[in-house]
Amino acid sequence: MEYAQFEKEIVIEEEDEDKGATSPAKKAKKKKEEEEKRKKLEEEMTHERVLTKRQVSNLHQKWFFQEPSIETFKRELDNFFETSIESIQMIERWSKHPDFAPYANALEEWDEIIGEKWIMPENKYLSILWYLKDNKDYNRFRPEMHRMLETSFKRVDSMLSDLDDKLDFYWRDANTDFSILANDRLKDQTYIFTSLLRLYNLQADEFSEQIIPGCDLGLFKLNLGKARDIVVPKPKATLTYLEEFLPEIMRKRVHKMRDWL
Repeated sequence: MEYAQFEKEIVIEEEDEDKGATSPAKKAKKKKEEEEKRKKLEEEMTHERVLTKRQVSNLHQKWFFQEPSIETFKRELDNFFETSIESIQMIERWSKHPDFAPYANALEEWDEIIGEKWIMPENKYLSILWYLKDNKDYNRFRPEMHRMLETSFKRVDSMLSDLDDKLDFYWRDANTDFSILANDRLKDQTYIFTSLLRLYNLQADEFSEQIIPGCDLGLFKLNLGKARDIVVPKPKATLTYLEEFLPEIMRKRVHKMRDWL
């Protein structure tokens, strides 16, 4: 076979293959394969599997310590109550007390309480426990105060729990390795860089506005001054770092591309 004829046959075969690739059967097969790939991808995306997220619950209970604690409050309150009762019992009996003699002598002799001869009791100090032990106010005073303390501490805990999302962001920020941003294989780098800057701008404003120095919560006044001084500057500091770090990454990549070219 001559070369020209051989070349012509090859061209004809290639054209036949191209026609076969665009034939209805080929198109249907290709469409079916693409559909199967799409379904498989959707199944992978919607597959019910356990997804885990690094998150610490109730961070405010791990990072914030209420001082004084509720145990200290209860203990001091009980000590105050018991000391008060003891102080009252240290008062000497006033009936027929020598210091009150001038007043007693001035009273009428027919007054039986004053007129009778007073016999010194075994204990010359006033004892009120016999009266208080059956008194409803006395018996419910400490339980009621403990309940009020517990309610107030719960109110403080509820206030601090509102900061959990900010504390979680602080924790994530402190544990983030930003060097991964310099990886050449990072996908959608421009979008990620822009999103990071927007995120930290937003968080810097929210940290400053939402983490207040303190507030009155009824029985207690919550002071968050020290915690605020530590937590609030973090997003702003990271934002300043990213504003310097991200452009430096881009400059290095441009130099690297120029050297390669």
